[in-house]
Amino acid sequence: MIILLITLLLCGCTSEKQEEATDNKLSIVSPSGAPALAFYNSLDENFETLDASIIKTMVVSEDKPDIAVLPTNVAVALLNKGIDYSLAATITFGNFYIVSTNKDEDNVMDNTDKITLFQQGGIPDLVFKSIYKDIDNINYVNDASDATREIVNPSGDSEYVLIAEPAMHIALNKNSNAYVYADLQEEYIKEYNHEIFQASIIVFNDLGYDNTKAFLDKINKDIDSLIEDPNLLVKSISDNKISDEQAQAMFSNIDADITSLGYNGVNLGFKLAIDNKEGIDTFLKILGMGETSEEIYFK
Repeated sequence: MIILLITLLLCGCTSEKQEEATDNKLSIVSPSGAPALAFYNSLDENFETLDASIIKTMVVSEDKPDIAVLPTNVAVALLNKGIDYSLAATITFGNFYIVSTNKDEDNVMDNTDKITLFQQGGIPDLVFKSIYKDIDNINYVNDASDATREIVNPSGDSEYVLIAEPAMHIALNKNSNAYVYADLQEEYIKEYNHEIFQASIIVFNDLGYDNTKAFLDKINKDIDSLIEDPNLLVKSISDNKISDEQAQAMFSNIDADITSLGYNGVNLGFKLAIDNKEGIDTFLKILGMGETSEEIYFK
């Protein structure tokens, strides 16, 4: 009886410690693909990738995640409505490229060419139009996968296609005649003297300053390390026993991700939001939004 009682007490203590350990894990939600790469070293946390529409619902629910990643414009729109989060940092800065299918005789993109964009009315479309203001001969497809098909299809009639990395890497591998005509990030910087503040981290205010600062410092270092050594992604997937299927769902095409990270084609990075308010406001203006209030920023 005494032995049984001791055993039960020990089991109870162990159970409590496990619950504490679980409770101490941060809950992190991010769209899959490029933004998720920032959290390759947080797979031992309560991390999952979800569609942005689901994340939008979660941050206004009772069961709020500690950390959420959203397109910056979506995050700011929610913060303007008073959700209990703060805009903390931007982690992706545009991964859009214009690819020539090498079917244009003069190799100059203009209105005599058929130009294919994806996500009509979305960020890729609006950024393109903010730079190439005089071009209106545009054909639209739904997403980057459809844009890939425009590049690799021998019977396709598009001369130029807007595509996102790492899908671009896959497309160029399948069509040796195609080439990168323009890096939209470089063109944007020339036009606006700021980067594309594409996807950002918002943090639940109850997390507190110290915990938030520690998390952001960690993510900053993790991103720097991944850009320096893309194979850390594979190591983390292996160490955390993530299946191939799970990894593909989180990060899309792992091989393409690693290749793209080799020259940081996905433009992964880290910048504190409050230090880059002007750049964020410039980006939001292109999307038809007003200037942000300092009250929505983590500081």
